[in-house]
Amino acid sequence: MKNLLLLLALIATTTLMAQVQLERQVVSSGGQSTSSGNLHLEYTIGEPAVATLSSATLILTQGFQQPTQKPVGIEVPEWNADIKAFPNPTADAIILEVSASDRLDLLIELFDMQGRQVPGTGIRMNVDGTATTTIDFSGMAAGQYLVRLHDKNSNLHRTITVQKVN
Repeated sequence: MKNLLLLLALIATTTLMAQVQLERQVVSSGGQSTSSGNLHLEYTIGEPAVATLSSATLILTQGFQQPTQKPVGIEVPEWNADIKAFPNPTADAIILEVSASDRLDLLIELFDMQGRQVPGTGIRMNVDGTATTTIDFSGMAAGQYLVRLHDKNSNLHRTITVQKVN
């Protein structure tokens, strides 16, 4: 009796596992698949049906070719720094205060909204804890400016928008 129950459980398990396997298929009015060396290219034209179904453990997408490889993500490192620019908006100057747990070697540049660098704004700032500097806006036209901070050590960037008023 035990052997019969074990056999039935084995058959039921393999039957259920066989139902989970899905084959990749696409329905389209045209397309092609070609290979040359390491390059493999597949494309379709005019896919008549597009749908996505999902559950807690499965996502089924119909109508778009899906790659067999998992996509590679890009990890963006964090910049552990607290940056304050005040007063903002300003008529004359802003005080830029940077606090960081790591040592930073900053290059501070100022750009207008057309992306042109304001001449004479390449300011160097070494931060080991907390440091402040003043950026003069008194000779500039009213408008928005981008203050870009670039850390030479980690190659990370941070941009702050400053409003200049008359």
